[in-house]
Amino acid sequence: MWSKDKDISDPTSVLEAAQAAGMSEEVANKCMSKVKDQSTKEELKRITGIALESGAFGAPWILAHKDGEVKTFWGTDKIPLLAHVIGEKWEGPLKPSSNL
Repeated sequence: MWSKDKDISDPTSVLEAAQAAGMSEEVANKCMSKVKDQSTKEELKRITGIALESGAFGAPWILAHKDGEVKTFWGTDKIPLLAHVIGEKWEGPLKPSSNL
């Protein structure tokens, strides 16, 4: 969504992105309905607490558990390093689309 300058607070933008990613309209709407659930809010608070305890200072903040150790990564530019640490092949981001 960010690469296409879409508003993440606009439900229509979120639903369009979900469908563009291959999610059915039914599943996308079901997911969107969870946004206001109290259980969803409590889970967000719990996970935010874990992030803060691990030193998070921005998003995305990624915790990788590997061989009994926790490695932290901040930012999408660290995904290739994350892939290396967990032993996965990094095939790169999606190709940007252009209307030019």
